[in-house]
Amino acid sequence: MHNIGNLETASGNLQDAMKYLEKAQLIAANSNSNSTLAKIYLGISRIHYLHYQFEPARKWLIQAELLVTRSTGADKGFMDL
Repeated sequence: MHNIGNLETASGNLQDAMKYLEKAQLIAANSNSNSTLAKIYLGISRIHYLHYQFEPARKWLIQAELLVTRSTGADKGFMDL
């Protein structure tokens, strides 16, 4: 589901992208998939950034980073997921 959100973002359909990412967030939160949830947070952050909403974008980015740090350790990055 988050992949569709990413495709919509790339196509410039930011409103549709946010809907898909929000649905994906609900699904991922219930499945305990931290890596997927972190990627969803990054997608949401990007949409806020593209709307020039820098503070919400920053907050979602921080949430993604915290999730990765908690689940994989501070010495790992997104590419290690």
